[in-house]
Amino acid sequence: MGDVGRLLDWSQRLSPGLIGFALAHIAFRGQRTDDLKTAQAPDALFEPMSGYECINGTSTTSRCPACLTG
Repeated sequence: MGDVGRLLDWSQRLSPGLIGFALAHIAFRGQRTDDLKTAQAPDALFEPMSGYECINGTSTTSRCPACLTG
């Protein structure tokens, strides 16, 4: 679990109602868009999109220094 996950877990223990409110009003809204997709636009609902079915790179070279981990 990353730093954001740890912070969210700690916040959920401290004030579940506040985190629920924040996620309902901030997190979900940030994932929505007013842009309409065409019928031909690709999606990954039932299977991976072509070119996105694998992961490239390593986790050791892309890690950021953690401020909450000891």
